[in-house]
Amino acid sequence: MNNLNYTKEGVGSNVLFLHGWGADKESFRCVSDRLKSDCCVVRIDFPGFGQSPPPPYEGWGVENYADNLAAFMRNLKLERASVVAHSFGGRVAIVLCAKYPELVGKLVLADSGGMRRYSLKRSWRVFKYKTAKRLVGMGLKNPDCLKKYGSTDFLASGKGMRNTFKKVVEQDLTSFAKKIMCPTLIVWGDGDCETPMWMAKRLKRLISGSGLVVLENAGHFSFADRPKEFTAAVRYFLEEV
Repeated sequence: MNNLNYTKEGVGSNVLFLHGWGADKESFRCVSDRLKSDCCVVRIDFPGFGQSPPPPYEGWGVENYADNLAAFMRNLKLERASVVAHSFGGRVAIVLCAKYPELVGKLVLADSGGMRRYSLKRSWRVFKYKTAKRLVGMGLKNPDCLKKYGSTDFLASGKGMRNTFKKVVEQDLTSFAKKIMCPTLIVWGDGDCETPMWMAKRLKRLISGSGLVVLENAGHFSFADRPKEFTAAVRYFLEEV
């Protein structure tokens, strides 16, 4: 599936923007518009988001998205592109860099997902959800009861994307992050509650030579909360590092 919806603007070195879960290619416009005078910026809709067709009903994992993106980049001749990725897009970018290092020149991870650690609270919530789902299947509970166990992103996903969501969030990408060799900048909002700061610090430890920039008064969408500061950090990284 390489028929991704995308826009390509500007002239110069290629910069590919990867959006987060539930978003689309327009989410990064506040940054790409500031860079397109110096770069060729490409923004895509991942399969299942924006105007791109969805993956198969059984769902895709992160590697499926990375494989699909690699084929898209080759078709568009985006080898050695700089990749700027947010949240779910960061998950895909981590696997892309590990599996296809020849395609990525530099990497910017903004409030990225992909790191996991054991949580008793989360494990208990998952257990209750699976139990309720089993009871629904037996006709002993109303399907509406499942809503109180699902995350906001899960509930907002159409039924066709929920299998994909489960596969994506259940995968820990530590082994892939360790394999990243390209120059990497990690940018995080100091108030990010979706992907907490410990994830940024772990990524910095895992990715050799990576740098970390923390934006004050910014949340999970740090690039949208502080677009000027985010763009300045990315521009310096792309031009000077």
